[in-house]
Amino acid sequence: MNQKQTSMKQIRRLGGGLAVLLGLFHAQPILADIQAYQIVRIIAYQSNCQLIDLKRTDRADGTLDFLGLCENVNFYPDGIRLHCPARDDAYACKILNKERRFNNLNMIRPSGGAE
Repeated sequence: MNQKQTSMKQIRRLGGGLAVLLGLFHAQPILADIQAYQIVRIIAYQSNCQLIDLKRTDRADGTLDFLGLCENVNFYPDGIRLHCPARDDAYACKILNKERRFNNLNMIRPSGGAE
C-alpha cells in the first residue's frame, strides 16, 4: 500500500470515531424524575400513614399525582393523595388530603381516667 491509501484509512477511522463523539453530544438530555422511594419518604415523615400500596398517575399537563393506601385507615380512610407540580423536584410535592381525627371518641372515656 502506498502512503496515500494508508492515510485515507486513518481518516475514515477517525471520522467514524468523531461521528460517535458528536452523536454523544447531540443526544437527548436525561430528565430527572421523582422516584417512588422519595414519595414513600415524604409520606413517612409528614403523616401517620403506614403505606402498603402506592399508585402513580402521570397527568397530561406534566405533573404527577400519587395515591397511597394506608394500613391503618383511621387517619386516611380513602388513602393519602399527593400532588407533585414539578416532575424533577420531590420537595415540591404536597399532601392534598388532611389527616382525619375522630376526637368524639374521647367523649366515651371515663372522666376521672388518667391520660
